[in-house]
Amino acid sequence: MAADDTTSAPLEDRAIDFYQQAEQYVTGLIMGPPSPAPGSTKDEIRARAVVRMSRLRAFLEHLGNPHLQYQTIHIGGTSGKGSTTSLVASILTASGYRTGSHVSPYLQVATEKLQINGQIAPAARYAALVQTMAQTVERWEALGNPRPTYGEFWVAMTFLYFAEEAVDIAVIEVGAGGRFDLTNVIQPAVAAITSIGYDHTVTLGNTLPEIAWHKAGILKPGAAAVTAVTSDEALPVIQDEAGSVGADLQIVRPEVAFRDVETDRDGTTFVDALSGRRMRVNLSGTFQATNGALAAATVRALDNDRIT
Repeated sequence: MAADDTTSAPLEDRAIDFYQQAEQYVTGLIMGPPSPAPGSTKDEIRARAVVRMSRLRAFLEHLGNPHLQYQTIHIGGTSGKGSTTSLVASILTASGYRTGSHVSPYLQVATEKLQINGQIAPAARYAALVQTMAQTVERWEALGNPRPTYGEFWVAMTFLYFAEEAVDIAVIEVGAGGRFDLTNVIQPAVAAITSIGYDHTVTLGNTLPEIAWHKAGILKPGAAAVTAVTSDEALPVIQDEAGSVGADLQIVRPEVAFRDVETDRDGTTFVDALSGRRMRVNLSGTFQATNGALAAATVRALDNDRIT
């Protein structure tokens, strides 16, 4: 990624210019036919996903495995994962952790995906990060390796950013599915699944048990597991996965996890049953109490005295 000659421009203008150049480089990695290709079988989709994840692991090793330099929490599910990611990150930040959070997709600007203690990465920092990554990609390709795809680049860049910024912990939202999602190269301290519904059926399947199998793929040996899934179709799949990896699964059930839910146009308040504390989520809707209770349970699963 080459920079234009902007030395005579004001500092703010140069930062914007470098940011735009960085964005052009990153979006230029979006290439080739859509994935999965129309008509692909489930086996073909899975095989392609396994190759992508293997390729990403190799590139991360070339980067020095930045994703292994701090604790992580992995948040998956069909809906509510963005809200839960933000809530978990907020609780950790308030407890004194230097906390990274990665959400997907972003709403307005790309740097929303790179947050530390609730602050998105400055434009100049993002541009410098992309520059570092572009140079790494150039060396990687010189070794005869394929250029990372847009998704691979973004995930690797996120992990590198959090390592360079020396976070204590990073809260990582799954992009799609879970088992074969590119973020699933991490070894989380806690994995949380918010809900199971019909989404990405082309790649995940047409039934709730099939979709749940993909979502449950973020559960790992040695990691705590928390879920707000309670449906008779999906929960057994998650329980089976937890059993197979040796994870102690905590289920956040609305009827016992919280009480006294109140909503207004600015948010939702509820009493967390375990701690007895009244909590507030700055999003309106009774279902936000479930997300809030799940976030609280996820943070408690870290079992750290610093948590407040």
